[in-house]
Amino acid sequence: MSTATARISWQRDTRRRLCAPGEGPALHGQVGEAWLGAVREALPPGGGHLDLGCGAGRMTFALADRWSPGGWSVGADRDEEALAQARERARQEGLAGARFIRWDVEREEFGPLLPGRPPDLITAHLCMSPEIAERAARALPTGGVFAFAALHPDLWREAGRASRFALDEDEAQALLLRHGLVPAFLRVEKEVLRFRDAREAIEGFFRNGEAVPRWRGDGRWDALLAHIRGGGRTVTARAQVQCVARKAPA
Repeated sequence: MSTATARISWQRDTRRRLCAPGEGPALHGQVGEAWLGAVREALPPGGGHLDLGCGAGRMTFALADRWSPGGWSVGADRDEEALAQARERARQEGLAGARFIRWDVEREEFGPLLPGRPPDLITAHLCMSPEIAERAARALPTGGVFAFAALHPDLWREAGRASRFALDEDEAQALLLRHGLVPAFLRVEKEVLRFRDAREAIEGFFRNGEAVPRWRGDGRWDALLAHIRGGGRTVTARAQVQCVARKAPA
């Protein structure tokens, strides 16, 4: 398939609901089920999988019935504590093909991570940058798949500032096409929470700012408080741009 002829439409799904007891800002990191389904379909049985920014191995274990047995999954991350958790879980589950390696995926090439053959699939869940996309494209064979989920600029829009790691739809699609990665799945998924009152938002969800400590230093906490105290009762607690793309022939 040529990048010139590849044109698919973005799926868009915004869920609006009341905040549930015990929820907090970590909601933004949940894996989208539709995206995960597309990723699973992209990995052939017994294939090879490289997960960038793997943390405790969530994607390795979510895809284990696809790559194992007969295949492999390598997770790379800088967090040694999370990697140790992933290694222990792989040992307990008998996943001999799973490895977890301390690696700076923002700065280092991916070739040394691979066990002698190129990956069929590279995933990057909320660990995404132009450099990662470029290195992924180099590491993939023709027909290999790069699947990522990144923050969308609408995440925490009520705090007045988009994350510097956020990508909008045009930026995400242009980045893929620039590296010869033809989109097969494009989706924006958002979750907007509604609060019954200001106290539920400030004390319950955000724990008086303790749940978002960095916001106190960069002005976002003050902006969010102004939004809530001014009568705002919703926050965009999850917003992701999700893509699956296949490497085209050179």
